[in-house]
Amino acid sequence: RAAAGSRSRGRRRAAEMGDGAWEAGAARGAVFRASFGAGEPVVVKGVRTRLRLDWSPAALAAAMARQEERSGERRTGGGENGRSEIAAGEGCGRRSELCLRTALPEHHADLLRALPLGEYLSPDGCLNLASFHDPALPPDLGPRCLCTEGGWEPRLVGSAASPAGAAPVEMEAEGGTAPAAPAAGSAPLPDTCGLRVEESDALHALVHTEEGCQLGGGGGEVEVGGQRILPEHSAVWHIFSAADTQRLAELLPTVLPGAAPSGSLLLDSPAYLSADTLASLERTAGVRPYIVLLAVGDVLLVPAGCAHQVAHLRPCVSVCAGFVAPEHVSHAARLSAQRKLLPPGHRRRADVLGLEGLLLNAACAAALALE
Repeated sequence: RAAAGSRSRGRRRAAEMGDGAWEAGAARGAVFRASFGAGEPVVVKGVRTRLRLDWSPAALAAAMARQEERSGERRTGGGENGRSEIAAGEGCGRRSELCLRTALPEHHADLLRALPLGEYLSPDGCLNLASFHDPALPPDLGPRCLCTEGGWEPRLVGSAASPAGAAPVEMEAEGGTAPAAPAAGSAPLPDTCGLRVEESDALHALVHTEEGCQLGGGGGEVEVGGQRILPEHSAVWHIFSAADTQRLAELLPTVLPGAAPSGSLLLDSPAYLSADTLASLERTAGVRPYIVLLAVGDVLLVPAGCAHQVAHLRPCVSVCAGFVAPEHVSHAARLSAQRKLLPPGHRRRADVLGLEGLLLNAACAAALALE
């Protein structure tokens, strides 16, 4: 099953792929080429049925303990504390993140077996330029496992109940990786990742949701961008196309004056854009994001250069990893140049991708193949 992305006014829906994403040559199919190849997000459904292991927080904590016993050592700063956060109440902790490859190698292998579009998403995929890295200097692209508690606040996700005049929600100093601070006079805000843009393409797989967790404000139906939130939905994503992201970068200094000391709001964003701010951007500049309600078993592909933000609605477990698609190298190069302009010591100034080395190695491999 595949459906083209919707671009009707006021809503944009990402293209979807089903079982066909696991077929040979799926990466060269019309839907994938017309969407992801053009710098637009894609959702692949069905990965949950292909996972063999239990991805619940309790199972992850038990697997971490077994791994530590096998290795004969305790992880510092993330062992017992990390497990207790993940397994608290046999549910998701407030926010826990760990390296899947080292902390949960069996789950890491389980994920790699289940992923679609292997030419792009496999670490050694022929169309994943990250596979051409120097063995001594691998890029830091994950995968990472993230457990979030989630929460509900209509002002963040853009339901019809959003109050007028809602402003951007300011984040803590860590920027796009920390939960938002509670707004004055409101219930605690959900786990959010503020507006940001990445040099690499990224996959986000939602592998587990805690059952029985209801949204706040009663049990009535809630819609976001014309899409009804279902029990299996655990996160709301707003994703701007690569073209709109460049326009957004020009607009943000006016929307959030003085918010980023580094001068780069998309590399150092302190805010999650509220529903009211998103509506204002569409009304005044014609810039509107794709809205994705991520469900259990979905894999979301976000192209390099696409600004995005996410609000987690329910306790869930997800996995994120980076890859480098040839189609988006120009965006990666542009962002790499911008990153170098960040102040010395800035947390995002380090070159974790090594794009120039990847391109050189890929070019050499292509030349050898043509000989």
